[in-house]
Amino acid sequence: MILYFLSSTLISVRVIGATPELHASFSVEVLNADIYTYECYVVVASLLVHPQNDAPIQFYRLGEQIQRIAEKLAPEQAWKHDNGIIDVEPISINKDGQAYYQYKIIELGVCPIDSGTFTIPPLELTVAKTNLEGEMIDSVTLLSEARHINVRPLPEGIADSVYSNDTYCMVGKYRLEENNPNLRRNQRLGDTINYQLTISGRGTSFPIGLYTKQSDDVEIIVKEAVLKDTVQYRALRTKKTFHLQIIPWRKDTLRLGDYIEWSYYASSEDRVKSIRPSQKFLIWGKEKPRPPATTVQDSIDIVLIMDVSASMMIQDYGLDDRLTVGIDLINQMAVKKPETPIILFSGEAYIWGTQLLDYDLMNRPRPRGTAIGNALWMAKEILKKSTSQNKRIVLVYDGDDTKSSVSEVLAAQICRQYNIKVDCIGLGHRGIVPFGYDLLGQVRYVDNSFQDASLKKVASITGGQYIWMNDTKEISKIVSQLFP
Repeated sequence: MILYFLSSTLISVRVIGATPELHASFSVEVLNADIYTYECYVVVASLLVHPQNDAPIQFYRLGEQIQRIAEKLAPEQAWKHDNGIIDVEPISINKDGQAYYQYKIIELGVCPIDSGTFTIPPLELTVAKTNLEGEMIDSVTLLSEARHINVRPLPEGIADSVYSNDTYCMVGKYRLEENNPNLRRNQRLGDTINYQLTISGRGTSFPIGLYTKQSDDVEIIVKEAVLKDTVQYRALRTKKTFHLQIIPWRKDTLRLGDYIEWSYYASSEDRVKSIRPSQKFLIWGKEKPRPPATTVQDSIDIVLIMDVSASMMIQDYGLDDRLTVGIDLINQMAVKKPETPIILFSGEAYIWGTQLLDYDLMNRPRPRGTAIGNALWMAKEILKKSTSQNKRIVLVYDGDDTKSSVSEVLAAQICRQYNIKVDCIGLGHRGIVPFGYDLLGQVRYVDNSFQDASLKKVASITGGQYIWMNDTKEISKIVSQLFP
């Protein structure tokens, strides 16, 4: 959940006369509106103000409006990246031969999974008209035009010929870079080679991993994948860096291109393309039997996930905030189930590890937003290789998904495909609640909109439980219920 406060950004360009007129409009622009499934379009929502505008105006409850508008800009079954505009600043543009000041409020990249026509309906943006002192005297609602995106199915046979993960494939234009300037060409048999490569280009790379060929000659382990998507130059662009461990088990020339591949559909060329690393190693040393593959992950049957976004600092559990309560809850579950992976998320999701959480989390910087879908996807990636018959995710969470590349509903549906249940624990209360302190040291109160509909839906889709924690006294009961 993101907490927004009233923006006081003054949008007036000039003021003349006794009865100022408003010359402004709300624009929703779609770039690349005719695409294939898995290909990406960009949608930009902006307030356009004519230089001759006479009426002083301000954004009104902009954060709430952005959340409402953003829900209508993409289908539920889609990968998404929100640039997360924080500072709304004017840009001079020319549109249809007219000069305007553009105030971008949303810049979103969307990659639909299902074919068909998706329609963005006319959307409303309300601005506040003010007097010369900046006091609100009226409000005006501006209406955008409807937009239509045509999403075509991939040509027959394309999806089957592109390496895919969870039946998803990439559409766009990508390149591969190897980032190992100090790596020795001669490597000893059985030693671990730390190797890094980056996939970048136009499109998203969020749901797909590298294709690594299984072989007795070499063991390839993906230790980490770091993703950075951004909307830039009127397109969604991606950069995904893979950190690999490569262990050769045969004396010979090891060509990584024989074992590592990234395939995608280049829609502009109407063909499937593959990119491979060019790195070669000369393997030397005494032959020795290859040890059995590590099977630790095969035994993992549960992953714990916790929200650490800014709204978790709301103090609606007596003297405790949600983050403190969540840490206590997660740690008690981790003690019951040692060596359980823990994933934390705010605007991004990351693996904490298997150690207990510490209260220093409250003082660490956290990216804005709530990327619950990404956290669920990450947990699914850990559990999907498990041979356990009882795979579960326990999610401790306080609200709405605002920053995910994948919606929590889509992530839950994928979890269900792997027979992974998601138990959801909701933290928070509705109404006026304390949230930190103001500049004078006084307790600040916010009107909290705790929403648990998405938690109930995720639990329902996957066959898990939904539990709302009303009081901290329930922690032991909840832990015993989930870990009898």
